[in-house]
Amino acid sequence: MEPFDQTLVKDFFTLFYETTELCLRSNNDLCNLSSNDRSVLFRIGADCITCFGGAFSICQYQLNTCQSFLNMLHTICREKSVAVTLNSIKLVDTDIAFAKMAGLLLVFSNNTCIFSSTTPSDHVNASVMLQVQNKYAEVTWKYLLYRYGYYHAVQRFMYLIQFLLTLTQTISHIQSIRSHVNDIESIVENTELALILDDTDQINETTDH
Repeated sequence: MEPFDQTLVKDFFTLFYETTELCLRSNNDLCNLSSNDRSVLFRIGADCITCFGGAFSICQYQLNTCQSFLNMLHTICREKSVAVTLNSIKLVDTDIAFAKMAGLLLVFSNNTCIFSSTTPSDHVNASVMLQVQNKYAEVTWKYLLYRYGYYHAVQRFMYLIQFLLTLTQTISHIQSIRSHVNDIESIVENTELALILDDTDQINETTDH
């Protein structure tokens, strides 16, 4: 078996970080929050979407069966981080539409605090977060009922909750990987800067009119 090109693995993760930034910037529920709530949830969201997307893609493309990919993954990430990620793959649902809704639901459901040097001391407004969380949960549940029926809807939603718990472990472990922490900080800074520039443009347009 030919060794897996390390550059390809790095490009694989770079794509996740870039896609995560686009996902955060395009979500109106996130962007319309107060600046404090937005800043906190951007960090939570960046971690959730990156880890969720990584696990989903590894499962979808069966990279967990490619030993050369796994070997390269171990050289980039810590052993425990890889083990927890591979364990979470067993709970990944391959329904792409459900995965998209689940990824956003996870952003507003992960209220576990994982403290690091970059963790803000403020907390999210719980009532606002619950309103958005309930909206995503309702849409996700209705989709599952329509697509799979009651029994399988309950089963898939249960797996989603289990995946959330496993995902929290993954996020906790990758906080020790400096390159990941730096990439998440870059996502948050770039997203916040983009929103500030958008707000400035809107103010200027309003003033001109």
